[in-house]
Amino acid sequence: MENVRVVLAHDDPRLREEMALLLEAAPDILVASLSPESATGGEVVVAGGEALARIAARAGGPGPALPLVALAGGDAIGAARAALAAGAHDILRWPADRDRLPEAVREAAGSPRAEPAEVGRAAAVLSARGGAGATTFAAALAGAFASGPAGATVRGFAAAPGAGSGGGPARHRAVILLDLDPAGGGQARFAPEPPSRTRADLDRLVPNLPAEALRAVLAPHLSGALALYAPERPSPLAPEAARALLGAARSLAAVVVADLGRGTGPGAEAAAVACDARVVLATEGGARGVLALSDRIGASFDLVFWGSGAAARDLSKALGLEPLAAFRGRALGPLAQFRTGATGSRSGLARAARRTAAALEERWGSL
Repeated sequence: MENVRVVLAHDDPRLREEMALLLEAAPDILVASLSPESATGGEVVVAGGEALARIAARAGGPGPALPLVALAGGDAIGAARAALAAGAHDILRWPADRDRLPEAVREAAGSPRAEPAEVGRAAAVLSARGGAGATTFAAALAGAFASGPAGATVRGFAAAPGAGSGGGPARHRAVILLDLDPAGGGQARFAPEPPSRTRADLDRLVPNLPAEALRAVLAPHLSGALALYAPERPSPLAPEAARALLGAARSLAAVVVADLGRGTGPGAEAAAVACDARVVLATEGGARGVLALSDRIGASFDLVFWGSGAAARDLSKALGLEPLAAFRGRALGPLAQFRTGATGSRSGLARAARRTAAALEERWGSL
């Protein structure tokens, strides 16, 4: 059997040496180069760090399209995005998955390179306690993203009236709302009509979920987004299912909003980590709950506060975190108001959602 030739690309020379020693211990793998620019075809590229980002930036350009195995270190989310953009065959966490590297290289050598993917951004919405309004705020946030000047369209669907220019769909405003709340069924309150298909229809397809399968079960939502609704009594969400749903949604839309409820359970926690941003809705006296949620997920988050201005300042001081937005009111946008669009311009909920969407869009850059 012919040896598999590998090109190593990483900015950390110590890590490159580790990878080289690990791979060359395999009798059928040869490290041919430490520079992807010198590759002539027939090699497998193993890349991580800034080198992976550079490969992603050049995806689709001139030069040979080599099979790629991506390594994720400290910035796992950034590495995952770069791996998808570069069309990676596999992504491994380093050093946790180091023993899988030789086999991943062999598999990549025998498979065609994946096409570079256009990947959307994802924001998770969670609450520090039950009843704090994560479901309603997720709906309002999806509406804020979907109400941009280009309208809301999803790849494979017809453009909304007035969307795009020159007759084409304005994909850069596409929004999908995923109901991944372990409690289930919350977003169905904002469905124009009872959803005929739900997340349960996709259970048998994960973790290898095609984007077309997700697109087939999406349905209109009062926010203007398209939604994947949860059944009233969903089965437990596994981490691989959560990641598969997010990946499929991000391949269809520029923005994905994931309603995670209280973020309890391995699936919701995995979804929160996989998102580009985590928005935690907090209420008065909720500092302890917010900290517990942050510790459980183990990732950074943004804060939106529901309550009085004085309580917001107290919570901000306790957490050392300035909220993206704050609003008050006795209820989080009554259902009747949301259904009739009364939250669209004047309510504190709508304003907070718009401020949150604007802050995330600015952070992410142009959509």
